[in-house]
Amino acid sequence: MKTAGLFVQNFPNTNGCDSTHSVTVSLLPAPVPTNETRQICPGDSTLVFGNFVKTAGLFVQNFPNATGCDSTHSVTVSLFPAPVPSNEIRQICPGDSTLVFGNFVKMAGLFAQNFPNANGCDSTHSVTVNLLPAPVPTNETRQICPGDSTLVFGNFVKTAGLFAQNFPNANGCDSTHSVTVSLFSAPVPTNETRQICPGDSTLVFGNFVKTAGLFVQNFPNANGCDSTHSVTVSLLPAPVPTNEARQICPGDSTLVFGNFVKTAGLFVQNFPNANGCDSTHSVTVSLFPAPVPTNEARQICPGDSTLVFGNFVKTAGLFVQNFPNANGCDSTHSVTVSLLPAPVPTNEIRQICPGDSTLVFGNFVKTAGLFVQNFPNANGCDSTHSVTVSLLPAPVPTNETRQICPGDSTLVFGNFVKTAGLFVQNFPNANGCDSTHSIEVLEVSFYTRNDSLALCFGDSVQVFGNWVTQPGIIQETVPGLTGCDTIWTIAIQIIEAPALSLEITQPSAQDPQGKVEVLGGIGARYSLDGLQYNTQTIFDSLPAGEYVLYQEFEDCIQETPFVILPFFEEATEGIFVPNVFAPGSTNGNAQFTLYASPGFVRQVSWLRIYDRWGSLVFEKNELLPNDEASGWNGFINGQMAAPGVYFWQAMVEYNSGGKELRKGDLTLVR
Repeated sequence: MKTAGLFVQNFPNTNGCDSTHSVTVSLLPAPVPTNETRQICPGDSTLVFGNFVKTAGLFVQNFPNATGCDSTHSVTVSLFPAPVPSNEIRQICPGDSTLVFGNFVKMAGLFAQNFPNANGCDSTHSVTVNLLPAPVPTNETRQICPGDSTLVFGNFVKTAGLFAQNFPNANGCDSTHSVTVSLFSAPVPTNETRQICPGDSTLVFGNFVKTAGLFVQNFPNANGCDSTHSVTVSLLPAPVPTNEARQICPGDSTLVFGNFVKTAGLFVQNFPNANGCDSTHSVTVSLFPAPVPTNEARQICPGDSTLVFGNFVKTAGLFVQNFPNANGCDSTHSVTVSLLPAPVPTNEIRQICPGDSTLVFGNFVKTAGLFVQNFPNANGCDSTHSVTVSLLPAPVPTNETRQICPGDSTLVFGNFVKTAGLFVQNFPNANGCDSTHSIEVLEVSFYTRNDSLALCFGDSVQVFGNWVTQPGIIQETVPGLTGCDTIWTIAIQIIEAPALSLEITQPSAQDPQGKVEVLGGIGARYSLDGLQYNTQTIFDSLPAGEYVLYQEFEDCIQETPFVILPFFEEATEGIFVPNVFAPGSTNGNAQFTLYASPGFVRQVSWLRIYDRWGSLVFEKNELLPNDEASGWNGFINGQMAAPGVYFWQAMVEYNSGGKELRKGDLTLVR
């Protein structure tokens, strides 16, 4: 059937009965033809329906579609246009290179290579490389003045030399240009010296100069180089102005610079000095005051006379005469003469110290007496003066004695004295006469005292108020019987008992009693009761118990405890004691204690730790093994113990009932 429809027919079934069978026929959708277009390069091919095709054309073939119906697919093949070859020409300088197809080329030649064009087809590209002509080098010569510079290739050059640089020529190739620089001969500087008067000037390089100094200017020489010319200008000494003062009497005149002057005033004129500089001379003219008549009054003693205008006058009166005054001008002088009253005689009384003197009428007098002489009185008339001299009682000398300690001082007459001696000084007494006072200074002997003390190790003694535990020399200054300081020196010595160790033999099955033997300790005596001491070093037949060995050396006693244990058949495995611990450590071993396997040790009856001198630094009773908190934390009396080696003893009680003394050493580190 080719058309759609329902078709029915009966068929006998297996039972022989009619069975109806119907067939419905429907038409599938008509398939849609497909096509594609392909372009290939000339000479290339493309796979079309299993065959390689190199030419343009339409190719068709049927394929079953999804429903199984034939579907037509067509392929249209066309050719791209044939590629056009390209080329370029390059020119390079000799020695240069150009990148051609990924390689640097330095020689002339033709180079070709294929490349895909815009359509993806091979296109040939060729490069022709040509060499440009070789450039010709150039040069020039320059001369410069010393100190000048010339611009050479962008840099200023001050020294002679040959400078070369490459530049691109017209073709763009490097062309060498060289510049030879040479220096002109250095110019010779010239100078001159000039002197001018103060206030004058001199023309220096076109400017008037009035001050001293060095002026320098450069001038071009024959080569055009700067040549230095210097001018030293100095000032002649400044002229010293002179002046004079003249005084004239009223009505007189004086010759000033060729003119007679009668009036007061200042007259000035310049004169050339030895250097030819102007020097000023001034004349000050002043008028003397008009003369004033003068007079004087004179008094004379009765019987005396006075010279008045060349004549001796003995009587009172008025006398007048003209004289040139101090200025040389005429002045009238008058003298009035009068008589003074008759003089009255005077006297005085003086007292002097024995040995002293007093000046009487120009002579030193040391003895008592009456001395008389005439003197002019207040009016200048002769007056009689008498001096009575008497002697004061002789002063009595005094003295004292002082004692000082060595190094001390005492104030003697205003000075501190540290040495013995006799010191004398005079002082005025009640009458003002010198009285001698002497001080004898004596130095009291300086005392020293030396003692020594011996201490047992670990003991202390009070010295000068302080407790001392270490050996050494102690000095103290104390007041002595004389009041002076006494230096008291005490040497402290520590008696250290000889080092010893105990060898303890514990009871055993062979000997149920213990024994202890002292090793070392040479020169010491021993006792187990602290009462009876002898040199015996072996103590045997000791029953189980705790003991103390007393060591006596030079009156010092040292105690060493030890224990004799009961005999038990007891193993000691399972006990661990560290030999190093670090207090405060966060990495373990911060506390010292004993460790034991579980169920092995009942308790540690006591744990004791000693320093290297045998002093007990830690003790604890009835502590459990493995309990770090109950062990030693490394402190002694609240202070951190010093790093070093310590010794320990412990009494261990086992769960089986037995006891054992364990001991050893440990090292404390920080």
